[in-house]
Parts: sequence; structure tokens; C-alpha cells
Amino acid sequence: MSLKIALAQINFLVGNIAANVNNIIVAATHARDELVAHIIVFPELTITGYPAEDLLLRADFIAAANNAVYQLAEQVAGIALVVGFPELDGDKLYNSAVVLHQGVMLACYRKQALPNYGVFDEQRYFTAGKQPCVFEFNGIFIGLTICEDVWKSGIIDATKQAGAELLLTLNASPFNSGKVHQREAIICRQIKAAQIPLVYVNQVGGQDELIFDGASFVADSHGGIVFRAEEFK
Repeated sequence: MSLKIALAQINFLVGNIAANVNNIIVAATHARDELVAHIIVFPELTITGYPAEDLLLRADFIAAANNAVYQLAEQVAGIALVVGFPELDGDKLYNSAVVLHQGVMLACYRKQALPNYGVFDEQRYFTAGKQPCVFEFNGIFIGLTICEDVWKSGIIDATKQAGAELLLTLNASPFNSGKVHQREAIICRQIKAAQIPLVYVNQVGGQDELIFDGASFVADSHGGIVFRAEEFK
């Protein structure tokens, strides 16, 4: 089976859940109707914007973000969505990615590697996931990862061992000088070792002191870049 994947390298608004949901619907409709894509992959924490920081401590904000997942499931058909959101389970909050298709949640993955250095403060807000996530779509077994997961050793391998034939990774990876080459070198070395292709989707735009450069890419199972999106666009 063939699988056509759209990469939604988009600027999302921190805190504006309604606007972000609308952007997701517009992008998914375009990918379905104009690009004839089967699945569209969005960046990390798509629904809330990244980094949402202390908004994540507000119960009403988290409830609205979780309700937005159900809203998207109801409103978008004919294409699968891979969307990032802060998933509340009991009293724990996870940095998660959900797969929605035809009104059904096909899979939900919880980020395992939570960065807590430099500009990142994720351990303040989130609980780390413990399991890989693999789902079947169009006859292909697809694994999910989120940002820091593909920088750390072991998570790509574990997802491959869980049955994944392809990796989708949602990212909010800020720009600094040389970051594009560093990012690709580290990640491609890992996927070459695991022998699994990867689709890497990064956001664009600016949030306070952070600039996100996009530069989304696709790498084959030999670690070769076969597609690279433009930077800052």
C-alpha cells in the first residue's frame, strides 16, 4: 500500500485553542482535497501552541484542550490527523500525540523524554510516558515519537522493536545557529542504525524569546534526507 503524508509546518498560537483548532481543520482540508493526502502530521502540542508554560497549570485550559480533540474527531473526515495536545489522565498530564480518523481515536502516544535544560522546562508540567506506540494505517505499521524522543538513544529502537515500519515525529524544536545540521545528523544517525524511515515535522514562528525554524524533513531507512521543507516558511 502507498501512503501519502502531508507535513503541516505551521505557526500555532500559544493559548489560543480555538484558533489552533481552526488552523488544523483548514490545513487538513487542504491536505485532503488539494494534496490528496491520507494522513497529515502536525507539530508538538499543536492544540495549545508551544511552549504553553504555566497555562498548563490551569484546569480550564487543559479541559478545553482535551475537548478540542473530540471536536476535531467530529469535524474532520476523509484524512487522518496526527495532533499534539496535553493529555489529562487522572491527576497526571502528558505531552501526547493523538491519531484521529473518521471520528475514531486510532492511537495516543505519551512523550517519554521530557527535556529540562536550556529553554525547556517540561518536567515542571508533564509526566513521562513509558511505552512505545505503534498503530496500523493503510496496511502500514506506524510509530509515534515527540521531539526529544528522537534525540535520546533507545526510544527509536524500542518503537521499531514494537513493530513500527515508519516513524512520525511531532516537534517544537527552536532555532539556533547550526541547529538544522545538528538535528539532522543526530536523528539520521539513529534511524540509520535502526533502519527505519522517519517523517519529522517542526513548527515555525516566534513565541517570546524562541524562534522555530521549520526545516521539517523526511529521511529514508538509510538515514538519507529525501525531502526537506524550507526554513522559516
